[in-house]
Amino acid sequence: MHSYQVYGLKVRSELNCPELLRASFPIPDIDVRFEPVSEQLKNCIFSCSNFDAGEAAILLRVPRVGRFLIENGRRIRIQPEAGVEQTKLRLFLLGSCLGAILHQRGITPLHASAVSCGAGAIVVCGRSGAGKSTTAAALAARGFGILADDISALSIRHRDVLLAPGYPQMKLWQNSMEYFRLPCRDNEQVRPGVAKHAVRLEKDFDIDAKPVRAFFWLNKHGNGAAAVRELKGCACFQAIRKNIYRKRYNVPARKQRYFHQCRRLAERARVFELTRPESGNSIEAVADLVETLSLPRTVRELEYT
Repeated sequence: MHSYQVYGLKVRSELNCPELLRASFPIPDIDVRFEPVSEQLKNCIFSCSNFDAGEAAILLRVPRVGRFLIENGRRIRIQPEAGVEQTKLRLFLLGSCLGAILHQRGITPLHASAVSCGAGAIVVCGRSGAGKSTTAAALAARGFGILADDISALSIRHRDVLLAPGYPQMKLWQNSMEYFRLPCRDNEQVRPGVAKHAVRLEKDFDIDAKPVRAFFWLNKHGNGAAAVRELKGCACFQAIRKNIYRKRYNVPARKQRYFHQCRRLAERARVFELTRPESGNSIEAVADLVETLSLPRTVRELEYT
């Protein structure tokens, strides 16, 4: 068995996950094992072609990879297809399965990357391909620490919304790898035939949980320059809610909790919509806007506290 820490949780796993940070502890929060998994979930509330969801369990069916059963925010059971590569199992374990665990434990997962700036966290969310990871990598090059990539885990602690660090890896598209001069041959592809690479972080990863201070919703537009506008009121709440990771994992019993958590984040952090042009290189322009709007506020808060 292997022992790790991710999103503030202790994981004991039969599947070796070199992406995660190793840890030592007597009792795990999450137990991952290879065991038979049924094709259907009992007491199912919602079902579609690739997953069933219930009050306390989610069953994932991934063709040519395997089945994954996530239960009570504590257990993950994996039944792999014969001959499947472990890299494919890890891809779904560290993505959809951990996302389901966070939902079940009352931790809000956002489809977002996150960086640290002083005592605070900056969250950059958006759809796949919006530029979340590339923006985080550009900020890391300017001295920000990486907290999470693709999934950011939020929970309410006292007055703050805290972001727990994920694991020291980023996924970057081929053009971003070339921009940051990262050797593709040394970083494995996320999936065969997909020009996206997993990049291990050797120095820029931040292991401490941080209160969220700024939230950027990244979108694309047809032309023009990168632009930003600060959202207010209900628009803040809607921007956050739209970026919950795997929203369909939400069962009715959990929706009130997510409403409360999204509302608290909208109250505690500045929320911006940031748009960038569909074509052309806008990496530094986007990073400039995030840095300009985030850093002064963080500095004032540090001085105040």
